[in-house]
Amino acid sequence: MKLIRDAYNAVKVGTMATNAWEAVSRSDLEKANNLINYLPIRDESLPPNVLLIKACIKHRVRAFQDAKTIFELCWQKIESDKKLTDYDKIYLKCYLWFSAEMTLKALKSRNPNEEYENVVPIDFSLADLRKVNPRWKRNFPLRSHKDWQLCGET
Repeated sequence: MKLIRDAYNAVKVGTMATNAWEAVSRSDLEKANNLINYLPIRDESLPPNVLLIKACIKHRVRAFQDAKTIFELCWQKIESDKKLTDYDKIYLKCYLWFSAEMTLKALKSRNPNEEYENVVPIDFSLADLRKVNPRWKRNFPLRSHKDWQLCGET
C-alpha cells in the first residue's frame, strides 16, 4: 500500500510542480504559489528539481526568507543526489545561484548580515552545456551562459 501511495504522490508532485512552473511562465504567480504550497510531500522529501521550482516561485512572490530556506535545502539535495551526473549538478547549481543571489540581495536590503549557510557563488563557465541532460536545459534555461546559443537550446 505504501508503494502505491508513494507512486501516486510522486506523480501528483510532478504534475503540480509542472503546472506551477507553467503558471509562472504565464505570470500567474498566485496560482503558482498556491499549487506549490499544497504539494503532498514535505520539502525534505522533494527531489531537487521540484525544490528549485518551489524556491524560484517563492522568490517571485517575494517570500524571500522561504525562498532562501528552500534554496539551501535544494543545494544540499543536488549535492547528494546519486542520480544526477556531475555535469547536471553543476548546471543545476548555476541555475540555483542565479535565482538565489537575487533572493539574498533582497534579504540584505533588510538585514545586511543575511547570508546563505551552504549556497555559494558558482562560475557559470564550469557548466559544460554539451554534457548536461537536455531536460535540465529545457526546464531551467541558463540563457546567460556564454555557450547558450551554441548548445543550450534543446
